[in-house]
Amino acid sequence: MNDRKSAPMREQSGRGQSAKANYRGWQSDVIVDLIKRYGFPHITLNPGASFRGLHDSLVNYGGNEPPMMLCQHEEIAVQIAHGYAKATGKPMAVILHDLVGLLHSCMAIYYAYIDLHHRRDRPDG
Repeated sequence: MNDRKSAPMREQSGRGQSAKANYRGWQSDVIVDLIKRYGFPHITLNPGASFRGLHDSLVNYGGNEPPMMLCQHEEIAVQIAHGYAKATGKPMAVILHDLVGLLHSCMAIYYAYIDLHHRRDRPDG
């Protein structure tokens, strides 16, 4: 019986020795590394099951850095990031659920988009 889950990564990839340098941790740890590499100072989120692994990696692998702001609603999470970007000129990370969370936040995303283009179109902005 060929059990792919128990096979070493190099056997699964078919690339031999070069696969030894590949990252062998959780994919959510890679996302935490990217968040840190991009230098996001804070993260807003409405925690839940659709990104439980990412939330776990932020706490355990990432050491709660950058700090998370837990929001009661996804729209509030996006609005906080929008306000932060307006005040500092720097982006802020937001973590949303893949279905309903994105639906709940769509108006806040739209308002941030409109605000960005409104400021670009103004002669003083």
